[in-house]
Amino acid sequence: MSYDIVFVNPPIPATDRGKFKGVYREECCVGLKREGPVLPSLLCWFCGMAEQKYKVALVDLQVSPDETIPRGNYYVISANVYTLKDDLAITKRLKTDFPDSKIAVIVQPPVLKKWIKENYPIDYFIGLPRAQRFMQLFRLKNDAPSAYHLIDLNRYTITPIYNGMGCPFSCIFCAWARTKHFYRDINLVVNEALRVADESKSNTIYFIDPNTLLLPEWAIKFAREINNRF
Repeated sequence: MSYDIVFVNPPIPATDRGKFKGVYREECCVGLKREGPVLPSLLCWFCGMAEQKYKVALVDLQVSPDETIPRGNYYVISANVYTLKDDLAITKRLKTDFPDSKIAVIVQPPVLKKWIKENYPIDYFIGLPRAQRFMQLFRLKNDAPSAYHLIDLNRYTITPIYNGMGCPFSCIFCAWARTKHFYRDINLVVNEALRVADESKSNTIYFIDPNTLLLPEWAIKFAREINNRF
């Protein structure tokens, strides 16, 4: 079976002794062990948006390293600068197996664009602001529920969810700075959180937004809705 877009979360890199390293992922700013898989919320979110228009698949090699990657016209890969070579290795495999397919990479933090394109078969680089760049690339107009139905939520013990993205300020330590901020729909985010709470192994959900308090009235409404629904 082939798809319009296949979203791929790379496997956790292994050491020479065959043991898994801790790994930094977009959704969790810590080194993680193999026994603590992180819900790939960015890819799930983007996959859900793409599903409005395209036939999509989502492969999480973090929890299923031996899973077969189906044929796709496009592949969207999530990578991180701390495990960059390990994460991007999958692009060479994809280009060998599916030479006619196009590959887009999301890198957090959004750095080394020139080096990545010189050393890996990347056709598109999804930089800041990432959600907007992704929607432009695939001609999407609207947000949508994350594609959690395409993965087994019961396999995750760390469960983040995006409630917003971007920040207009210029803090030098922040990879999300100097971009337009936007909030997702509150009901959409809370419904996603309820589904994750029901179906994952985690007893904690945390929300990702570089600047939740940009509009205090939004943050207060969001907090009240979480309190009411949970």
